[in-house]
Amino acid sequence: MKSSRLFLLTTVGASIALALACGPPDRVEKDDTAEEEVPALTVSHSPNPAIVEEGGVNGYNYTCAYATTVAAGVGEVTIQSFGAFKEIDGEWVNTNYSDEMFSDEDFADWYGCEGAKVQPEAPCTDSNNWTAGKDMFSSTTKWVFYGLDSEGNSVSAEAIMECVSPDD
Repeated sequence: MKSSRLFLLTTVGASIALALACGPPDRVEKDDTAEEEVPALTVSHSPNPAIVEEGGVNGYNYTCAYATTVAAGVGEVTIQSFGAFKEIDGEWVNTNYSDEMFSDEDFADWYGCEGAKVQPEAPCTDSNNWTAGKDMFSSTTKWVFYGLDSEGNSVSAEAIMECVSPDD
């Protein structure tokens, strides 16, 4: 029993000594078996952050203008609804000017995607998106998009848009 313990300690000790003498490896083999998962849907805003400017839309005095782009990852996604949310008292609350979620028809019209269908090779962009207010403001808005992939699975994506007062 003593000899087997001694052999084990000698073997482990020699392995540690060899590893310390050789140092860390120059290269680590890449694991090609791990695939990165491509999201079904992504959202981005540009510029982000954007500066709030005087002059408004829909009767507001100040506007933060930006483009919002929705892109499909690996297959077609049909947008069902979407909306803008602001955090109020710790909860994200719908703050669309209509107080309702925007529809697939709104998406098709504003984002220029026939049938509200987003293709992987053809992202859809609303170049005239905006957040507005009666008074100068800075805000954080979460845009959320809900859709169905080509197999009928529910998918969603969200992105934060920062609007900054020039006074900040």
